Amino acid sequence: MMSSLRALVVAVGGALGATCRWGIDAIVGPTDWPWVLLVVNVAGSFVLGLVLVAATTSKRELIRLGGGVGFCGGLTTFSSFAVVTARLIEADRTVSGAAFVAVSIGLACVALVAGMRLRQPAAAQ
Repeated sequence: MMSSLRALVVAVGGALGATCRWGIDAIVGPTDWPWVLLVVNVAGSFVLGLVLVAATTSKRELIRLGGGVGFCGGLTTFSSFAVVTARLIEADRTVSGAAFVAVSIGLACVALVAGMRLRQPAAAQ
């Protein structure tokens, strides 16, 4: 069953993450290639790696919910990733679309692992 506190933590984290993504996009503005989306998705993956390691015990569930599900879920976006990729392909920029997919997924995975390793205690590495 979902508690009110858990729902609130996810909602606040999600609002903060989405606001950060919107703010970064507003500051940078339109670009020829989806740099902002790439950066927020990779940064969100890195933060998620940190959060996953920090929230390994049940006592830290609120960190996982607020930071991982909420903040990282609001900051990163698969739907925008899909739309941007489709638009690149529709604009006859198939190579750019494929590059965006490969670079995004590759860097996001590397960032996630880096975040997880950064937060692990020295003895566990």
